[in-house]
Amino acid sequence: MTDQGTTSTAGESVVGDALPDRLAAALGVLSGARAEVLSEAELLQVVSLCEAAKGAAAALQARATARFVEDRDARVAQDRADGVVSAREASCRRRGARAELALARRCAPGQADRHVGLAKSLVHDLPSTLAALTSGELSEWRATIVARETACLSHDDRVEADRRLAGCLTSVGDRELAAAAHRASADLDAEALAQVGGVLDVGGGSGAGCGGASGECGSGCGGVGASAS
Repeated sequence: MTDQGTTSTAGESVVGDALPDRLAAALGVLSGARAEVLSEAELLQVVSLCEAAKGAAAALQARATARFVEDRDARVAQDRADGVVSAREASCRRRGARAELALARRCAPGQADRHVGLAKSLVHDLPSTLAALTSGELSEWRATIVARETACLSHDDRVEADRRLAGCLTSVGDRELAAAAHRASADLDAEALAQVGGVLDVGGGSGAGCGGASGECGSGCGGVGASAS
């Protein structure tokens, strides 16, 4: 499993206990920042850097979310296998992990479940998308588009779709990206796409998912709809 407690800042690794403190310090810097005295060029630079920081933060949040849920679920499964807890208690503990995440993200439990699905998809099935998000080149919304449009695929097909989309993650508009991801899904597993009929579930990997985007992708998405060479 990827070491999701590690990130990098200006080429420096931040691991374990140091990470929450560094993030809190960065939040303090952002909270105290003021834009009123900046030039137009500096203001645009701030806007761009803040957008990149949001992407990088979303990537780290996804890694932390996936790690938290998977570690908790693994402990619960082990306790269940050892007879320490009943099936009902195990289910309650797994739901409790999602409730804790909902509190941490200040959202409803149902929305927290969707965040968990997206996080697992990014961490395990969409390495190119996660890398672009981590570097700040991609927004969380565009990462969600890729996850949504590939959610009906198996793990292996989803990894392949992600590979095909790597060239257009940051070079086309939202609608073109959705169409390209949808076409890649159709090319890799048309039957799975037909079965779900456009049901949305970004957590995918198997079962329902894959949105109903259609249309032609613009330049920069070469080969998305074709078989890999």
